[in-house]
Amino acid sequence: MFIGTIRPVDGFERVTGQQLALYAVLLEAFRHGEELHGYELKQRAKITGPSTYRILDRLQDHHLVNSRWEELPPDEGRPRRRYYMLNPAGAASVRAILADRRPQVLAELGKPRRKPSRAARPSLGGLIQAITNTAGGTR
Repeated sequence: MFIGTIRPVDGFERVTGQQLALYAVLLEAFRHGEELHGYELKQRAKITGPSTYRILDRLQDHHLVNSRWEELPPDEGRPRRRYYMLNPAGAASVRAILADRRPQVLAELGKPRRKPSRAARPSLGGLIQAITNTAGGTR
């Protein structure tokens, strides 16, 4: 049973504990305007890497999460990270699933964080603004 007018998305009739754990992390990040890379999501949700990326792929297939690859200078020496964030439709769907399956999680999400998390990466626009300001003034 889903609350409100949100209907289950095809393919989301069966929801696992791993999905619910990742949904809670994604919804919390959405509430705070954070983009998180896959490894950070895996760590926060306390699930395996393959499960994390399988769930994220499924959310992307249903257009419920947005993602982007980070820009790195060629000499960085590490692979690029892919950042994920629920979009508004994804947040509504995930909220409805959690309300149905784990209402206590939604109650916990409304409380202040116990410890501050690492700051989210700035958006591309914020990064460009920071570079512009550093490079010698604003327009």
